[in-house]
Amino acid sequence: MAALGLVCALKAQAQLAPVGPTALIVPMPPPPPVNEIKPHHTGGQIWIPGYWNWNGKTFVWQAGHFDHERRGAVYVPATWIPAGKGWALVPGHWAPT
Repeated sequence: MAALGLVCALKAQAQLAPVGPTALIVPMPPPPPVNEIKPHHTGGQIWIPGYWNWNGKTFVWQAGHFDHERRGAVYVPATWIPAGKGWALVPGHWAPT
């Protein structure tokens, strides 16, 4: 437990704190989304929208892209949500329909 406290304290000093296996809390909200123009695609593909990612110091735009559709699933885009005194990224993922 003491080791976990130390890790959290060190992360907090870097303006980051773990909230789950892949989520981080950052001290500020992300910028507004970038208005991306979707390129032409063929059937069987779905647009995965871009999102702001955190690189440890600042937000970096991750461009959208096409992926193959998945039968019985829908893509849930990445989103930032308020978390404590900061913001947490909920990564994009496929969810069953």
